[in-house]
Amino acid sequence: MVVEHPLVSVDVSAVPANMTGVGRYAVGVLSEIGAPAAEAGLEIAAVTKLGDGSRFSRYAPGIRMLETVPTSRLRRLVYEQRSMGAVLDELGVVLHHGIHYTLPGRMKAKKVVTIHDATLIEHPEWHERSKVAFFSRMIARSAKEADALVFPSQSALQGFARHFETNARTAVIPHGVNDARFDPPEGVGDEEQLNELGVEGPYLLFCGTLEPRKNLERLLDAHMRAWTGGPRLVVAGLAGWKDSRLRQKLDCLVESRAGKVLGFVSDAQLGALYRNALATLYPSLEEGFGLPGLEAMSQGSLLVTSLGSAMQEYAEGVALFVDPLDVASLAAAIERAIAGGSDLEAMAAAGRERAMAMTWASSAKSHLALYRSILGL
Repeated sequence: MVVEHPLVSVDVSAVPANMTGVGRYAVGVLSEIGAPAAEAGLEIAAVTKLGDGSRFSRYAPGIRMLETVPTSRLRRLVYEQRSMGAVLDELGVVLHHGIHYTLPGRMKAKKVVTIHDATLIEHPEWHERSKVAFFSRMIARSAKEADALVFPSQSALQGFARHFETNARTAVIPHGVNDARFDPPEGVGDEEQLNELGVEGPYLLFCGTLEPRKNLERLLDAHMRAWTGGPRLVVAGLAGWKDSRLRQKLDCLVESRAGKVLGFVSDAQLGALYRNALATLYPSLEEGFGLPGLEAMSQGSLLVTSLGSAMQEYAEGVALFVDPLDVASLAAAIERAIAGGSDLEAMAAAGRERAMAMTWASSAKSHLALYRSILGL
């Protein structure tokens, strides 16, 4: 099939409606890569589930949509391994980017795969067994068959390198942030949005999926240790898995009036939460990047996060760092954030300045440079 420009496909078929880190990564890059790719003589296409092209067109207008993937999870995975490669080859794709560990079977085009972290290998207890079995095999296969592997941080690359050898090119391309994503609806202020959520200040914020590696159980213990009836802890995020014990602690948080649990919130609501929190607490045990931390910084929120983590790579010097395994360290950081002071205000301002320099446009530019290099352009 003859195309006007060489065609590059990006697989976003696994991105759910309520997007978390990987979805934000996909949308962030797609929203910024189309125009510079066209200027460089490439066409970018998003591979979506059937009927899902219109959703991604809202995020990335002008990007070609290839609606080829079945909607059910099982059929999607089978399609990727048995049929997707041949379909994309027939469409004239010269390079395919799998954004979530996997690549199609039997594909002639060049292949790029993003490896977000190595926790599926190093900490299988943090993940569902079915995901561990499947993605562990996919990471090993990507290491053997991909032309290039993308990692969001040096931490993610180092974790991968502890377990796999590869002849693929490796590139560390950090995520970015889109400040406009958190803009409130016209005529609606932060106060109205917080009132809608039932959130009253002052408060501390946690945002993230409620799953083991987010370290929320220790954070709740630290908050209860530090809490003396003052600022409450607001927890925002989708329910994850293996959270029965965590759910009990969240129930205790609410019953004691020490905090509030919101679930998933809109982008505008999340922006209001970030901007008005005394601090955003993100002491995750391990992340490939830790996007909520960067997003919090972009809204001027003081970030409290983990030593020795991917978050330290982008927040060194502009955040409070704690040992995520030490409840006392977490409690002390919470007490310091509540106490406030001009030094913490300056730290939050410096964090915002740094975050605003880390854009999705910059990330997209680095992805495009990698594609072009692989294609010899």
